[in-house]
Amino acid sequence: MLSRLAARALTSGAILAVVIASGAAQACGGKTELFRDDFTKVNRAWAKPSNFKTEFVIGGGKMLAKNAEGEWGKITYGAKLFAEADVCVDVVVPQVDDPTDKWAGILFEGPDGNYIVAIGFDGTIGVHVSGPDGWLEPIPHSDFDGVKTEAKAVNRVRVVWKGPPPKGSTAPADSTVTVYVNDKMFETFDVAPNSNRKIGFGFQTESSGVEFRNLVVTK
Repeated sequence: MLSRLAARALTSGAILAVVIASGAAQACGGKTELFRDDFTKVNRAWAKPSNFKTEFVIGGGKMLAKNAEGEWGKITYGAKLFAEADVCVDVVVPQVDDPTDKWAGILFEGPDGNYIVAIGFDGTIGVHVSGPDGWLEPIPHSDFDGVKTEAKAVNRVRVVWKGPPPKGSTAPADSTVTVYVNDKMFETFDVAPNSNRKIGFGFQTESSGVEFRNLVVTK
């Protein structure tokens, strides 16, 4: 009897742990859910720009994305704009021979270019901007102890911003963008709010590709 009770307790505990872990993975900070995609089925609103040689496959709870060698990859969601958002996604670290200059993360289209909050597979994190005049780095890549680097490790990336003030309001615009990794705050940077902000993913992994899972957008 004791062994059966112990087995039941262990089973119940394991189920509870799975439920808690799943809830934690899905959690994002806002009270109102704007969008969710667990990548179990294809959503045709996900697309790559026509001038990118990006490839991606959706299914089985993940988006597997690959960029062409020597180029970075971009995928955006085309069915909704997010003037204000709290965006969370799991980035699964791929197996790479050399993690230097290989990264992936959340992308959003600001008023002056594509902003990418990028997890470096060498344990760093930074912010890239691809604009009409070239690349900028508002936050250069630096080591951050919240980043996991082991192959198949999951990094929960979270990016939060506010929208423009309502029309007619005299309140100043809040340009702050806040970055978290695995529930640890990393840094803030400034981007002027824009109401036509698309979200998506940016990455540079060469042939290995990278998995994105459990996207949630709230506000």
